[in-house]
Amino acid sequence: VVTAYAGTKTLPTMCGDASLKHSSSNRMSSNTRKAPLSQICCGCQKTGAELQINPCGCGFHAKCFPLSHITESVGGKKGLKCPGCGSELMKGIYIKPIDVKSVQNASHRLSTLTGDPEPGQKYHDILREDFFLSLASTFLAESASITDIAIAEDLEVRNGRWTAEEVEFIECLIKCFKDGILPVSNGTTLNKFLRSIFLCKSTRLRKKIKNANFCTSTYTMNAKNQDMQELTRLSRLQETFLEKLENERSKKLLKFNMTRMWGTYFFNLCVQLGYDSIRAQDWLNSLEYVESKVTAAKEARRMRERRNNLLQKPTALDWSNHSHGQNGYLDQSNHSYTRGGGGY
Repeated sequence: VVTAYAGTKTLPTMCGDASLKHSSSNRMSSNTRKAPLSQICCGCQKTGAELQINPCGCGFHAKCFPLSHITESVGGKKGLKCPGCGSELMKGIYIKPIDVKSVQNASHRLSTLTGDPEPGQKYHDILREDFFLSLASTFLAESASITDIAIAEDLEVRNGRWTAEEVEFIECLIKCFKDGILPVSNGTTLNKFLRSIFLCKSTRLRKKIKNANFCTSTYTMNAKNQDMQELTRLSRLQETFLEKLENERSKKLLKFNMTRMWGTYFFNLCVQLGYDSIRAQDWLNSLEYVESKVTAAKEARRMRERRNNLLQKPTALDWSNHSHGQNGYLDQSNHSYTRGGGGY
């Protein structure tokens, strides 16, 4: 598994992000579509595109983008046009930052209060803190890079009964993995890939999916034979799987994680292949922001637990009451202790 720029959390901008971010093409819209053009994937026609092509503004899901455009560009081929509109030369790929506002709004809807707010603390602050705490295991403290795909071994967001939609989705995902048509770094194991997408334990995967060789099966990209129809089906199955989840909290966490992981896999693959026209700084900054919120939420919880533990310890008044029960009393004037008429 390739981890891009391991050892650093802020990567240099490979190209000018600002020129694309503030361009008019970034705000292109169509009267025939309900969402801005850059939000709709040109591959599967679903919303939520993580990538945007410069300069035309066409959008793609990371998993739906034709990998041949990257390999051919790295190979020196010139004049590659946008695979979406085909009308303009492709000058770069912009990975959109994670929509932090949506994440924060989700915290209001999905978090559960565990107690009354402390003085000066608002309910929405507790809700937001609770949501970011739920993301803690997806950001490994020991990881040197925010583009690391590893997750905690004991993480288990997705557990319990397998749904029919989940089985169909994971079977398609495994097929695409073995066919080499996903934006995944060469050498990634199937076990790590599936766990990073579903946020579940390896045992859950092995019990349901037989003969998949989870630990030994590794990814090898096959960009020339990329089946775009199969990727469109994969995108549809992912959307259906998330929609059918009954637990709203798990649904939001998995949706956030899948968006993050597909972007991470795409970025790591571009770095591995040497594709230098990827614009990723805004996306990396958004990941750092979420990670900082996770860290702050963990620290707030630690301090709250520490205060609660201190409040549970015996106070001086407790000791005084205990002393009265032993035929003694505490002289508050000179702090001397008197027992049975005597003193010292």
